[in-house]
Amino acid sequence: MYNGVDHALYSPGKKSSRPLIAYVGRLRNYKSIHVLIQAMPELLAAIPDLSLIIAGSGEASDGLQCLAEKPASAARSLFGGTSPRQKKSASFKQLTWWSTPL
Repeated sequence: MYNGVDHALYSPGKKSSRPLIAYVGRLRNYKSIHVLIQAMPELLAAIPDLSLIIAGSGEASDGLQCLAEKPASAARSLFGGTSPRQKKSASFKQLTWWSTPL
């Protein structure tokens, strides 16, 4: 049975030298991405060199960016819009953690 994953494109690769956590998808209020951003101060206390990447677009984008600009998480949060599958694949390979908050 086909599982919908292109293994040639999405395969293990070299991890980043720094710990990375990412959310990639639509930026919608019901996805509770704000919980991940609000957790960053506590995560940074435990993992000081952690970086957060949020990639996608949607109605919640402006609010999430404002929340991420608060001093505790601003230095470690990076927002990016949508990107082609090949670029996403290369980025996924570097991740330490993948987040799908709900």
